Amino acid sequence: MCSALGRYAEEHPDTAEAALKNIKKVREMLYHLVSAIAAHNDVEIARLLSKGKPLLVRAASKFSIVYDEGEFREVLVKDPSDLQAPLWPVLQSLKAMLLDVDARRIKECPACGWVFLDQTKNRGRKWCSAVECGTKDKMARYLLKKKAASENG
Repeated sequence: MCSALGRYAEEHPDTAEAALKNIKKVREMLYHLVSAIAAHNDVEIARLLSKGKPLLVRAASKFSIVYDEGEFREVLVKDPSDLQAPLWPVLQSLKAMLLDVDARRIKECPACGWVFLDQTKNRGRKWCSAVECGTKDKMARYLLKKKAASENG
């Protein structure tokens, strides 16, 4: 690792291991939150959002606004000892998505479980990939239907 954060992690392996464990825990919580949004599970959304709010507030505090070449931008304030730093842009992105996107466009692929943003005009997208998951899902349903027909007939 050549970055300052990488060097800090190498110098503090126990702290780095704890940070990685926490990042994985947060990643799982975020997946469940977005999955609950896709399922329109209001109770689970409220529960997970209450767990995530302190993280969102903390993430916001890690950014600063700069003015560069006639434009304002939000930038992550670098801290080489902040082993949680990989979380902050992810959480800022999640916050932006939650505030800017119609929640009905957040869906979960029934074939693979990935969550995706349905950007079709009629919000009719069913799979993360029509070619990969759509084909697999259609084939699985076809085989089930064929098996049921052979058992009944």
